[in-house]
Order: sequence, then structure tokens, then C-alpha cells
Amino acid sequence: MILARLKSIILPLTFFILTFVVVVTNQISPPPDNAGLSDLPMELLFYFVNIFMFISGAFLLNKILQSVIWDDILSKSTGNIFVVLLNDFISSLIYSLALALVIVGVFNIKFTNQILYLLLVYLLLGTVTRTRILEYFSSLAGNVERTYLIGDWISILFQSSNTVISGEVIELTRKHLRLRGENNSLITVPSNLMSSTVITNYSRNQNSTPFTLVYNFDFSVSTRRIKRILTAATKEALTHISFVLPNEPKIIFLKTTHLGLEYLIKVWLKPNATDDIENAISILNEKIIEHLTKSGITPAYPKEDIFYADMPIRNKEVRTANDRIELIKRIPIFETLSENEILQISEKLIEHEYEKETIIIKQNDAGDSMFILTEGLSEVFISTDSGSNLKVGQLVPGDFFGEMSLLTGEKRMATIIASTDVLIYEIPKDAISRLLNTRIDFADEIANIIVQRQNENATKIKSTEIKAESLLKRIKHFFGL
Repeated sequence: MILARLKSIILPLTFFILTFVVVVTNQISPPPDNAGLSDLPMELLFYFVNIFMFISGAFLLNKILQSVIWDDILSKSTGNIFVVLLNDFISSLIYSLALALVIVGVFNIKFTNQILYLLLVYLLLGTVTRTRILEYFSSLAGNVERTYLIGDWISILFQSSNTVISGEVIELTRKHLRLRGENNSLITVPSNLMSSTVITNYSRNQNSTPFTLVYNFDFSVSTRRIKRILTAATKEALTHISFVLPNEPKIIFLKTTHLGLEYLIKVWLKPNATDDIENAISILNEKIIEHLTKSGITPAYPKEDIFYADMPIRNKEVRTANDRIELIKRIPIFETLSENEILQISEKLIEHEYEKETIIIKQNDAGDSMFILTEGLSEVFISTDSGSNLKVGQLVPGDFFGEMSLLTGEKRMATIIASTDVLIYEIPKDAISRLLNTRIDFADEIANIIVQRQNENATKIKSTEIKAESLLKRIKHFFGL
């Protein structure tokens, strides 16, 4: 915000300094009393430079006051006519003083009551008409340079406050621009504010139309984690609606609010998908909530809770004993275990964080562990006879993989690649070896569950189905039972 305000005064400051230096150093001499026609060019140049110095000085002072004081006051006092008039009065007063200095200092005219009355009239007219004049010239400039039409989706950056608003253009008049923002909110922007904005028109790009959602999260949740979860949820939603897939979704940390940290989720719709925007909103929100729930996170909300004991953890970091136990319970092959048995496994969990496009496991590599995907998305590939990799599935939070290597020591059956940043927990062989030795029926239970899962996958990739008896023998052999 400070940088944007500094940029707005650089140009007027430069002009003022240049003219001030020229005038103070007498680079251009005042015309003599007996100046002739040959001195006319230098005389005009002298008057122009001196007048420009005072006017640019007044403009610079107004710009500084506008950036430092008035922009903040006006943004908090929308519709307050007294504040607007006070702003116009001070601005007109500065120009009136500059005009008086030009009359007295440049033209050497004696200051009289008549001149005072003229300046007072100018001050009055300037106070009353300044806003309308700015609106008029802003609308003229807007009509000439306008790069948006009704129905276009645009974003407006207000350089003075570094604020961005986005929406669909629904009304254009001389006095204002009206947008329909997220959740059908109406946004009205006065024309006189448009002169200091940067406008991006997304609808002029015929290949896509942007769409945004806003979510707030508690301060206790790390930005890295939120971006990982929202990216995964959004990318999964892309497979269910008519989004332009080559355009990666953007997760932007906007600002802090009284609720917490505010994030903007931006995706791009195909132009013909805008008619189905309500369905797109629904799917996006469903996937976001689903991923947040599996990660133990809730969006921020106004909190007025009263606790008579220790305050509960609102946002899980999936690192406490209870969180790890909940992870194990979600896996079908462990659903028959007792709380104590699940606790034993959870204590052996190994946490891994992988960046996007990292190969987590590779087909035909040796392995004796399995993995639980907690946050992010991953893709499943198998090698074909021709040597190419064929994508056969996508893993979402709560999914697990590598169980055959954990239970039988077989080589990895597929390659798993992170399609976003991911958080994964690994279950090593020694986490379940003790259970298999103390519970004879456990091997039989997990063999039946694994066979059902593997045969479902075999149907998808047209591989050979396996039988429970065969798998049970391999499990017992691998663990020496």
C-alpha cells in the first residue's frame, strides 16, 4: 500500500522539482520592461515555467494529502457529504493560494479586494463543483479508453489503497460503474475514482473466464498447509466441472481479518461454462469442505465460546496421538483392531512432506511399508508393455497405497506421483509385525480385505485377480508366521 502511494506522487514531484530548480537558479530570466516582439518566446517560456511551478506544487500537495489522509478517510466515510465537501474545500483552497501566488509573484499584479473576491468565488465554485467536474472528465476518459463492456468480468486495483475488487459489469453510467461480485453482492464504483485504478478484463480472453471464492482460516493454521489443502481440493473439483484444465488454480493469501487469514481461490471457467456457475460453486465448496474435514480444519468463524476446562484444539496439525489414531481407523484393513492395537501402530507412523511432481514410490521398486495420503493429491501410474506410463487413478486425502508391499514384501505395483504438495504418513513393517504374531486371526482378516481391494483395482487395469488363500500364505511367509 505504501509503495502504491509513493508511486502516485513520483511524477508530480519530479515536475515540481524540475521547474523549481529552473526558477530558483534563474535559468530563465524575467522579461525586461521594454521587451519587444523578439523577446516574446522567452517571455512566454518564463511565464509558463513559473505558472507551472506553482500549479504543479499545488497538485503535488493535493496528491500527498489525498494519499496520506483523504483516501483512508473517504474509504471509511462512504456517502458522508460533509467529508467529501471538506476534501473538495481544502483542495480548492490550495489551488486558490497557488493562483494568488501566480497573480502576485509571476505577473507582479498588486493584490486587491477585487482579486480576493475572484479567489473566493473560485474557492466556492471549486468546493461545490470539483467532484462533478472530476466525474465528468473521468467518464469522458473512460468512454474513450474503456476496455470493458456490460457482461465482462473485470478486476479493479485501486492504486492508492492497493485494494482489489472483482465482478461482472452490470451497469455503466457517467457517474458510476456497477459490478456484481461474489455471492451476488452489488459493488458501485464512482467514476471519479476510476482515474487512479488498474483494470484487468478477463473476458477479453476468449479462452477462459476467471471465477473466485474466498475462505477465512484461523491464525493457528500455517499458510503452507492451507495452500496445500486448497490446491488439492480445487484440482480435484476441476475433474468434475467445465474448467480450463491447462490453467492452474491460484491460491492467494489476501489479507488478515478479524476472523483470521483470508484466502482467494481463483480458477478459470470455459466461456460456455458460465451458465452453470451455481453447479461449479457447489462442487468447489463441497470438495474444499471435504478436504478440510479430512485434515481436521474448519473455516474461521466468530468465536464466543466459554470453556470451563482446557480449550480444545480447533485446527489439527495431525501430529497428536489422537489424530494419528484417527488416521489409522480410516484404513479398512485396521478397522477390526482395538484402540490399544491402533495406538501401537500410530506410534510407528513416519511423516513425509513431498513437493508437487515428486515420485513417492516407483513401480517394481522394493518396499515393505504402506502410506496414508493426508493432504494433497497424487496420481497412480502403471508401466505398459510399450514402456510408457498409463495413468490409472487419482488418490485423495484418506486414501492409502502400498499395502501389498507392507504385507507381503512384494515390489511396488504402481508409481505414485504427487500432483500437488502432499503430506503423507508411512506405516513401516515393524508397526504391524507384533500384531500379526499375537493375533492369529488378524492375518486372515486383512487378507480378505486386501483381496477385495486388489480385485477391484485389477478390473480397472485388466490385471490378474488374486485369491485370499494365496495372499494369506504370502503374508505368513513374509512375517515368518
